[in-house]
Amino acid sequence: MTRARRSGTGAVALGASVAGHQPRDNVRVLFDPAGHPFCLCRDDG
Repeated sequence: MTRARRSGTGAVALGASVAGHQPRDNVRVLFDPAGHPFCLCRDDG
């Protein structure tokens, strides 16, 4: 499991939902409880 996915799991535990489309392995797109999108990104640099 990637670090971005693990972080997304924590956000889901706090009420976020995972978007159906994930653009990259190092980015997780989620929605807050009000439906606003946000991203969690891992910097490989």
